[in-house]
Amino acid sequence: MANYVSVIQNAATGVVDYLEFSGTTLVASAAFNYGIAGFRIVADGEFNDHLGFATPAARSWDLVAQNVSNPAFPVGQLDFLFLDNHGNLIGSALSAVVPTIRGEGQFGTVPGQTGPTLVSQLPDGSLDMLAFNASGALIATDLIPGTVGLPQVVGVADFGAVSTSGLIGGYDNSVDSALGMLVHAPQTIVTQLPSGHIDLIGLSGSMATGLSYTSSNLVPTPVPPVQDVNPTGFNLGSDFEFNSGSPPPIILGNFLIVGPTVQMVSELPSGQIDQLFFDAQTSAFTGSLLESFAPSAGWIVTDGGEVGTEVLPLTAHTDYPGFIFL
Repeated sequence: MANYVSVIQNAATGVVDYLEFSGTTLVASAAFNYGIAGFRIVADGEFNDHLGFATPAARSWDLVAQNVSNPAFPVGQLDFLFLDNHGNLIGSALSAVVPTIRGEGQFGTVPGQTGPTLVSQLPDGSLDMLAFNASGALIATDLIPGTVGLPQVVGVADFGAVSTSGLIGGYDNSVDSALGMLVHAPQTIVTQLPSGHIDLIGLSGSMATGLSYTSSNLVPTPVPPVQDVNPTGFNLGSDFEFNSGSPPPIILGNFLIVGPTVQMVSELPSGQIDQLFFDAQTSAFTGSLLESFAPSAGWIVTDGGEVGTEVLPLTAHTDYPGFIFL
């Protein structure tokens, strides 16, 4: 039976709870209080070490939180939460005040950038792509022309041909010349209309050369409101989906790098979590899985599933045929 990761956060206290489901059954939960009341988790990735491999702690996934209601900080301010490979907080860095962050993805890098590019969205719908260094400082922005009026961004995914590779040079959730083989870069921006329809936004270029808006693909089947996209950071079925956070060394072999299914996570009015599945090649909606577990009132589905791959016992449950890096 397939396993899925979802993350919920208490809107009042800021506590983050990483959830693992086996089919429709909740099989594991790990809650952490990072002291971020009033902040919401908006992105995850490996932000404080660019393939340095210095220590296991430096190689683990991190979180990005954004202030939505804490009066002690400006609304919109980011807080980078640096974690060890067990999900524990080992450092933090308050950063810039920016528009609402809607996720993160691989869109190339600029000199000095570590980790993925953050996707921010202005009130008029425009996309403003943000790059940060290892200290959490904002070092580059790219306001993409022609994106005024886009629907609300709900995440980033890897839509395109399923691909394999015979040489994996490691993975740190950013893309450069050595790592671009792991995803289709630039990745696809996932937006959702008030009607529930998903609109996939295609980009070209990179953070280094400038990104351009090139295409829109409206999925005909409406779905419930999406709160997260590809929680583990990879398409379902990828050999590197449950990677436990530590970038692997160079590995020879033939691996499924871009899996065939994009996972999206919605939360129904009842609080129940609904897993939604899309064909990565055709973008067609292929089905859903309503979890039996419903979070208590005040909990919302959020980003952070990559950290969940470290703190949850996925090695005991995953039926994907790939590697799990500890």
